Amino acid sequence: MKQMCRFIIITVILSISIVYSTVHVIAADAIASGSCGDAGNNLSWMLDSEGALTISGTGSMANYSARTAPWYYNRGSIKDIIIDAGVTSIGNYAFYSCTQLTSVTIPNGVTSIGQSAFFGCSDLVSVTIDNNVTTIGKEAFAECDSLTTVTLPTSITAISNGMFTGCGNLSSIVIPDSVTSIEEYAFYSSGLSSVAIPDSVTFIGRSAFAWCKNLSSVTFGNNVATIGESAFSECSMLTSVTIPSSTAFIDKYAFAFCYNLTAAYFEGDAPNVNSCFGNDVTLYYIPGMRNWCDSDAYSTITGKWNGYQLEAWRPDGFVDVSPIAKIEVVENREILCSFIPEVSAFTKVLIGAYHPESNAFIGAASCAYDGNTNSISVLFNLSLPENCILRIFCLNDKFVPMYRVSEFFQNGYSF
Repeated sequence: MKQMCRFIIITVILSISIVYSTVHVIAADAIASGSCGDAGNNLSWMLDSEGALTISGTGSMANYSARTAPWYYNRGSIKDIIIDAGVTSIGNYAFYSCTQLTSVTIPNGVTSIGQSAFFGCSDLVSVTIDNNVTTIGKEAFAECDSLTTVTLPTSITAISNGMFTGCGNLSSIVIPDSVTSIEEYAFYSSGLSSVAIPDSVTFIGRSAFAWCKNLSSVTFGNNVATIGESAFSECSMLTSVTIPSSTAFIDKYAFAFCYNLTAAYFEGDAPNVNSCFGNDVTLYYIPGMRNWCDSDAYSTITGKWNGYQLEAWRPDGFVDVSPIAKIEVVENREILCSFIPEVSAFTKVLIGAYHPESNAFIGAASCAYDGNTNSISVLFNLSLPENCILRIFCLNDKFVPMYRVSEFFQNGYSF
């Protein structure tokens, strides 16, 4: 009798275990499946009832257009994506608008991610991409509103068009040293608060960082040659930028509507610019660099270059920007200039006179400087009216301005 009872109990326990196991298997069973390879059946997919979408097989995934991926109408159920080692690419629009997806890890077998592959995955928080990925298509992660963490591979050469457009919670990102181009709209209207552009980057495209309302700090690498149209427009938190000596062209509106931007510091020769700053921005140049005060774009009457207020600076600070220690006006026509003794890199002093009340250019006078004295006298051949503006330049032997003196106020004259 006892053996019979023991047998019944064991049978019941085994039955319960079998039922539980069967239920568990059913719970993770496939709810949809099919093929997704670019060659037909080389890749297959399966979505289980727990929300895991598995891509398996060997080779490339097929490319799709919006709303045509075979699992698109099950996208609301996709919570996790598992990509097997044999898969070599992720197709265009593959996971478009998978709004329940929260994280993605791209394995080392994948070498390319297609256009808009994760576009509109609104709950996607983190993305990790293996270093074997060499290309990422345009708008691959656009409109991923919750995205905060991205690890980009060190093998890509471009941040493609619109890659992170509309990623409002993406506050920071490390751009790999392999990247040479940041293409148009790459980070448009993203949440970036700061960005460091590596030395490898030579090109920043149109509107690449436009409408980044939290962007307060931009560090340019030493090889940026082109800053495209509206590249940083509407970045209202920017207060200053430093443009590297490598930059040859800044397109129109590049820093337009940056309402708190007041200063742009240039480390090299004047670039070709096209109405790229707001009217209230002062441009700072390093004395001795070309195409600033020595160009037709500079007005000795207004002290402006291409319509922008121009001032001198040095990368190590503003101390002793001018070699002139003191200026005196004698009898309204002779100007005595006293120099800081250790500064002797220039060979000539040029002074232009402008009268703001009559809006007239009065004249100019110059004098050679041999560096052996601490002062020289520059004599005008006409009388200077009071309250005129004197713009004083110290030139080298090639007549390139090394310094421009400003903000001296004495005897009714401004300098």
